[in-house]
Amino acid sequence: MRNNLLYLILILLAPAFPGFSQVNSFSDQYLANLFLLNPAIAGTGQYGTLVVNSRQQWVGWDGAPASQSVTYQTRWTKARDRFNPLGFVNKGKNTYSKVGVGGGFFHDSYGVFHLTGIHLDYSYHLFLSKGRLSLGLSPSFFQIGSTSIVLTDPNDPYLDNPNKSYFIDFNAGAHYFNKNGYAGFSLVQLFNSSVKFGNYGFPGNEDPSLNPDLARSVYAYGGYFFTLNRNMNLKIEPMAVIKLNARNGFRFDFSTTFHLRDMLQAGLSYRWKEGFSVFTGVRLDNLSIRYLFEIPISADVPHQFTSHMIQLSMNIGQPIE
Repeated sequence: MRNNLLYLILILLAPAFPGFSQVNSFSDQYLANLFLLNPAIAGTGQYGTLVVNSRQQWVGWDGAPASQSVTYQTRWTKARDRFNPLGFVNKGKNTYSKVGVGGGFFHDSYGVFHLTGIHLDYSYHLFLSKGRLSLGLSPSFFQIGSTSIVLTDPNDPYLDNPNKSYFIDFNAGAHYFNKNGYAGFSLVQLFNSSVKFGNYGFPGNEDPSLNPDLARSVYAYGGYFFTLNRNMNLKIEPMAVIKLNARNGFRFDFSTTFHLRDMLQAGLSYRWKEGFSVFTGVRLDNLSIRYLFEIPISADVPHQFTSHMIQLSMNIGQPIE
């Protein structure tokens, strides 16, 4: 019975592997919310930002991954602080708040497994050359649980466990930006945790830390804004992300985003061996709406199982125009 249950877990989790590099799958949604990738982003904007995000992966596939998140991040500012539109202080270092704070709630599900958790984020900002350097740290608490597993033996020791495992972990990162571009890196899940349900470990009792969903990951990224037309305020933003997972190895993403008058955006994204995405967004005063559509290219996922994501964000404290 123990072997049968372990095989069941492996079968149910297998379809999710092409879309996950670690348990915090939201880091793959950085195109809509870079804060999900790096805690050092906290406080780097001019206003506090509340973001609600929902993603349904591989629509039509039974038990396909789905994720939802709510995040908020802002500066720890004082009333006398003054900022220009890019978020830099206009006068004097004494008027600059050096601290950013934030946090979020996330829920992720795939197959009969689900993950729910929260994270708290802190960042410290420094002037560096013509830009700013932010250093961030984020503790997180989450649980992984299972539902809808029906066992033929009601006395199986697996049932002695409440079908949940709890974890405490940390993310850390650095982010540099100026008016022309940005670059950064982050370390996700520093503790390299392992999953164990009752007496059963995944991927095995011998070394459950090999689970790629919980393995330590490193992200490095960079982007630049090129002005195509100053009168129209039309810009193009190429961005590259390199990912290194302790279990799954190397991957990379590349995207290109067009920005028009800071009100409209559209772009394309390529995720190596995973899929192509198209996305668009519109800003209405302090409210933004974004939508992403992805077509898989992996041999493990048929093309008809597309993915969709929608995001709502609001700048708290921004005057309505």
